[in-house]
Amino acid sequence: MYEFVCSSQKEKRQWYAIITDAIAKAPEDTGDLFHSPEEEKKLAEERLKRRNEILDTMKGKDKELSDLVDEKNKLVHELKV
Repeated sequence: MYEFVCSSQKEKRQWYAIITDAIAKAPEDTGDLFHSPEEEKKLAEERLKRRNEILDTMKGKDKELSDLVDEKNKLVHELKV
């Protein structure tokens, strides 16, 4: 809860209009803030699966990058010889 202190009746009407408009444009509350324990477990498993997929992708990219750096180092070495 907030209290608005306005210096005039006009300012009070302006704030009221702004707040009323914001409330009207706000998305509908679906009440899905909380999930059942089963849903929470399923969501946690999905997040873990996605996390592992991302980590696997990152490991693959690290390997590709390492191979490229090794190849570049070999080329630089050939230039020196």
